[in-house]
Amino acid sequence: MKQLLSTKSIQRGLWMGALLFSAASVLAQPANLSFQVDTSVVGVPGGDSVSVNGNFDGWSGNHILTPSGSVWSGTVANTAVGALQPLEYQFRILLPNGNTDPAAANSGYGYSDFGPGNNYCVILPSSSATYALPYQYFDDDGTPTTYNIKFQVDMAEQANLGNFVPATDAVYGNGSFEGWANNTWQLFPDTSAFVTNSGNIVSMPYTNTYTTWSISPGAEGTLQYTLNHDSTITWESVTETFAYGTGSGNRPILNAAGTLPLVNFSDVPYTPPVTETFNFQVDMSVQIALGNFDPNSCTVTVAGTMNGYNTTGPAMTPLPSPNQNIYTYSYTLTGAPSYQAAQFKYVIEAGCLGNGVNWENPSAANQFQSDGNRYVNFPATSGTVTIPTVYYSDDSLADVTTTPCLVTFTVDTTPILPGGPLAANINGGSGFILGFDWVSFNGITGGVDGSWSAWNDAAEMTEIGSGPLYTITVPVNAGQPVDLVYKYGVDGQDDEAGVNDNHDRYIRIISNTGSGYIMPTDLFGNNQNGSTYEPSMGNLAISQAAGGNVQLAWLGRPAVQLEKTSSLTPPITWTTLPSTDGAVLTVTQGNQLQGVVAGGALGTNVSTTFSTGSAQQYYRLFSPQ
Repeated sequence: MKQLLSTKSIQRGLWMGALLFSAASVLAQPANLSFQVDTSVVGVPGGDSVSVNGNFDGWSGNHILTPSGSVWSGTVANTAVGALQPLEYQFRILLPNGNTDPAAANSGYGYSDFGPGNNYCVILPSSSATYALPYQYFDDDGTPTTYNIKFQVDMAEQANLGNFVPATDAVYGNGSFEGWANNTWQLFPDTSAFVTNSGNIVSMPYTNTYTTWSISPGAEGTLQYTLNHDSTITWESVTETFAYGTGSGNRPILNAAGTLPLVNFSDVPYTPPVTETFNFQVDMSVQIALGNFDPNSCTVTVAGTMNGYNTTGPAMTPLPSPNQNIYTYSYTLTGAPSYQAAQFKYVIEAGCLGNGVNWENPSAANQFQSDGNRYVNFPATSGTVTIPTVYYSDDSLADVTTTPCLVTFTVDTTPILPGGPLAANINGGSGFILGFDWVSFNGITGGVDGSWSAWNDAAEMTEIGSGPLYTITVPVNAGQPVDLVYKYGVDGQDDEAGVNDNHDRYIRIISNTGSGYIMPTDLFGNNQNGSTYEPSMGNLAISQAAGGNVQLAWLGRPAVQLEKTSSLTPPITWTTLPSTDGAVLTVTQGNQLQGVVAGGALGTNVSTTFSTGSAQQYYRLFSPQ
């Protein structure tokens, strides 16, 4: 239930008679506002007066109304609130000097400043004429009266979106009028009012008349419509323009005989459906390189809401050479523009290399609401959409090890030696004793990244000389992320940092000889107070070099290339520079590759040198995905 307002506050809101206006109308604000309030129940002390205040002039003053018996009325200029905007106002009883009468206030009449959401409020119509506000009782203290109030909500767009199935689903009205009883008062289709255009139902009103709401005449309350689809209740999302008070999410209602305006569920108007052919495409080159997919014997398909998540076909087909590792299949779907057409995943069918069904695991950035599925929306018009090609499981050649490799890790234990800044965390505060204690390495077990063993079974690192450096070389299997997550400990204890406070570095050269790729030396405990991450390729740095050249430098890694262009005015054409794909190199003025390690540990830096020339040049790092 979404009712969050007090008993008194739900008696105030917007007058629904002001809500039935089209956004296409002329948006001229009403120049004058006519108010009337009945004070017969509360009474006005002798010599006092009644005023109206509101945002129509920025709450800048008291506007005294004229009495006629117990009814006070008057017309006030509107200088601040435009058409289809919320007009908030409030009646007050004033002393002759203009101050609020404290005696009346002590009687609990409720005319003081209640704050946002507790003022009377009206959505102004699109009109330049004087606008008459409804007849109201001061503080809603009129004799409770029951009226017949017809509710109506248009479900056409929800049916269009597939969120509502008229044959099986239900619609309810919930609100202060029935005590927020939660989905017990049902509305029914008024088929006589349905509107059809070109075979589509473009307006689908659901209605019912409420007859037992007893409250002060003209008093106001709130409501929301809900729908029950597949036994799941969905509350509508009411826009601020038509809501009762800022942030309430509820619609206003008026205790007066008549028909509430027809509103769209969640204020989403009907939009004609479009028919679209979606071309699904997936790149299987990484899976082929890793030995997970054989084009000669395996089948990949797309499974999703458009086919009931069918994992047995139809099979996707490869594109012609040179893109034969890209597989494609097309579905024709009909639905509402800008809304979801399908959730889906790519699937390697059962039987591939003797394995069962293999569902891909898309990256979080490509998932629909983090539920593991990809998604695609309908465009604005009918036609054909070719969905951008993605790698299966979003594993690009830049992100995984395409062959088995070796990686060497080194850690400096200086911070935990006796007297060091982190010694208090080790061995009960005595610190790390060289030649006696040993360093554990964890996070990569059996060549699998993110495979953590029990710390008392973690790999023991080798001391270099007499310390304080310790090293270990571990194998990494093909198909593992090049982004490795790992951690150090002392004597088989997880004591370097807190839980999930790990080191995170990239393999920048795939090598299976010698020590393989040598990671930069870590400092024990430098992942304290928050995980430390090595950037994927770092910022692109530029500096002036000798001979009229410029030097560009970045952190190299596989499948990351340097590109250039002479203009940033669209359409931009980027040119890939030769041999800058993950290489450790220096490029001289003539673009001739030199077998030079450009500073730091092996593979930690890549630099290129180019002639500046007379024309401006722009550079970027690019990794094909």
